[in-house]
This record gives sequence, C-alpha cells and structure tokens, in this order.
Amino acid sequence: MITFCQCLTLALLLQAGSALAGSPDETLLVPGQALGPLRQGNSVVEDGAVVMDERSQLLVGMPGGYTGQAGTVFLHRWQDGSWQVHQILTAPAQYLQTGARFGQALASQGPWLLVGAPRETVNGVTEAGAGYLFRRRTSDDRYELLAAGRIVQQGVTGSARRLGSAVAIGDNFAALGVPGHSAFGATQVGQVVTLARQPNDVWLNTGVINLPAGSPAGGAAFGAALLMDVTGSELFVAAPDQTVSNQALAGRVYVYRHNSGTWPLLQQLSWTPTDLLDRFGSAMALAGGRLFIAAPARSKPASAHTKGGGVGVYRFYAGLNSWVSEADLFPQTAQAGARFGQALSARSGAVGPQLLVGVPRRNLGTLLIEVRSEAGEAVLFEPLPAGGGYDYIETSALRWAGSIQASASGNRLGSSVLLASRNGLLFAATAAPGRSEDGGQTAGWVQTWIGDQIFGNSFEQP
Repeated sequence: MITFCQCLTLALLLQAGSALAGSPDETLLVPGQALGPLRQGNSVVEDGAVVMDERSQLLVGMPGGYTGQAGTVFLHRWQDGSWQVHQILTAPAQYLQTGARFGQALASQGPWLLVGAPRETVNGVTEAGAGYLFRRRTSDDRYELLAAGRIVQQGVTGSARRLGSAVAIGDNFAALGVPGHSAFGATQVGQVVTLARQPNDVWLNTGVINLPAGSPAGGAAFGAALLMDVTGSELFVAAPDQTVSNQALAGRVYVYRHNSGTWPLLQQLSWTPTDLLDRFGSAMALAGGRLFIAAPARSKPASAHTKGGGVGVYRFYAGLNSWVSEADLFPQTAQAGARFGQALSARSGAVGPQLLVGVPRRNLGTLLIEVRSEAGEAVLFEPLPAGGGYDYIETSALRWAGSIQASASGNRLGSSVLLASRNGLLFAATAAPGRSEDGGQTAGWVQTWIGDQIFGNSFEQP
C-alpha cells in the first residue's frame, strides 16, 4: 500500500500582504493552500470533484488515486491554520478495482455523502458503475459506509453503462446518473436511478427515470449531470448530448418534482435559439432561487462560431409553476474552445446568488507574457439588483497561485469548482487536473482560495 506522504502532498501557497482595513471584499479572493496530487501516474483527465459538507469539511474526489488507480475521496478539515487530511475514503476492499474511478462524482447534504464509481465492473459487466452512500458520524465527523450503501443495478447487460457518472442527494431523496444506458434501440440514451430515505434512515432504491418517450434518444447521455434542491424533491436531469430542434449535441435539461412516490416531469429547458454542439446541461448549480445551466460550447453573441461557452440563468415563477430565463452569461472576452461553464458552483450571498464558473481550456497570457495554452481559470460572477431580478457582473478571475505568470500550459484549472462560505468568509476551490508538480509528473492539484482577510504572511484562521 502506498504511504500517506506518497498519496497526498500538501503545499502551502501564501500571498504576502499587510492587514487590510475595513470589511472584507467578497469579490477579492486570494490563493490559499494547494491540495494534491489528485492521482498517481501521468494521465491527463479532467477529474477532482470538490464539495464541502455541512461541517465545513472539504471533500476532494481523486478518482485516479490509490493503489491501482481505483479512486479515493480525501476528507480535509481546517486545523492549526491549514487544511489537514481527516480521513481517506475508498470502496470496500472486496470492490477495489483498477480504474473504477471512485470519487469521480460527489454530492453532500446534511450527514449524507454520495460517491460515484462509474467504471466499476459489476457482476462481470465492465463499467456498469456503482454508487456508495456514506453517513457522517457525530462523534468525530468521519464518514462510514451504510450497511446497504453500495448501489448497483442488478441484472443489467451491456458495458459502459457508467452508473454514478453523476450523483445528487437531498434530505430525503437521491439520484445517480447512468448516461450509458441503451434503450429504444439506441445506445448511450441514459437513465437515472432514484433512492428515497425511509423513517429509519435506510435508503431504498425506488426505481428509474427514463428519457421521455418521443425525445431524440441516441447518444443523449440523459443523466450525465444531475442536480437536486436541498430536500431532494426537485430533480434536474441533463441530457447534454441530446439533439434538439435538429441541432446535434445541443443539449436539454429535464425538471422533475417528486409527488407521492413518483417523479412527474415538470418542464423541459433548452437554450433558445438552440445551436449545434452547445452541450447545454453539462453542468448545473442552484442557489438563491436561481438555476444556472452551462452550455460550454455556446457561442457568445456577436462572436459567431467561437463555441467558447455560456451559462443560462433561470428564475422560478410560482404563478407559472416553471423556471423562466432571466439572463445569459458569457465571459468578457470569448475564446474558442475555452469551455466556459464546464463546471459551476453557486452560493446565496448577502445581495443574491454568487456564481463561480470553471473555464478549464482557456489560454492565458499575451504578447508580453508567454501564452499558457489551456492553463484555465475560474470566474466569479456577482449579482446586481435590477428590477425584480438581477444582472450579473464578472468580478474576480481565479488563476493558479493568483497570477497568469504562475499558471502553466495544460493545468486546466477550473475543471471542477466549489464556492462556499466558511465562518463568514468566501471560500473557493478549483481543480487543475493537468497541474505538474514533484519532478514534472502530471498528477493534478486543487487550488483553494479564501476571502481577502490577510494578516502578515498568512491567512486569518477561519
């Protein structure tokens, strides 16, 4: 077994500065601690899911980590002025498999943690996929797998179903995406497995949600991205590769609301007008009564065919019982193939919902600064009250160690993003799966950020 030091190296990146007067400006974020590596080996894959639980503990999925690259989830807690490893989660020994990618998808709500292992072989079916449901202990804030916490689909056939490619959980319900499910005589149609929490805190498999009949099915990847509200009673299922209005890979999002043990379809959302290859629904976020849906290959208006990406913002209107478009967000400067919106995270701020957008393929640099191809960044959007809703303004651009100069080609910073609050300070984390450290090995790292309360050469302990 690899040693603790081999499995995780912590590098503290601190920005020098004097104490700042006045209240902290939440639009100003500075780099904190870097966590990694995400995996062993030299493969470049976009991984490293990051979530924060209700105890303000940081969970980082490392699906290429552990012996044989079976995958791990590292639980970090703030202690003695830095993030320290509190627990290392893996699949049970009998299910540890090379390449299972345990930790590719994470979801946390209350004491519950749901982990996806989408490439796990189950009953001889390769890449059938599995999910693992953990509960946090009140005694020490560590997680333990439930007695019936391994979630698989029995009796399925056909490889590459990839259950657990996306996961979502609320107080009472949970869901796991199966984007490789074949149906209607077509491949890669997709499916969603649903769970419900019982009064004794046992979670039961309650069935599946299929792509609505009549929808273009082949290759839709229904369930490739999932999102739930806090209770879990409203479920958003993305089919980012679905053909919409004869536009291939335009993408669509389906909204379901739980009702008496069933999941009736409430609404279908797509970008209007649809366009080829938008991949609408590749990432989603929910905060402050707003739903954010990314289309990481959407072209910015007046920047035809850049396909750099955009994010649609929706507001729920009770009178219409539906989500209605409020705004379309694009980067200040469109860049072809940047994948603006490949990852999203949102939180409710003092004014309204704040949004962090991952842009992992963005090239950084100028003629005066050497260009870093696919260095990546994450962009923070702040709400500006306008009428009965909000406009959104782009504020901070988060880059590795805080600067273009520190960034490097192939970092792909922003492949996964997290925006959260820790004791009144704004906190962010962004995965850079192509980041090279320790002798040049490409293993990937996570850069953390914190609000602007800086004291001397270190951060104020939250």
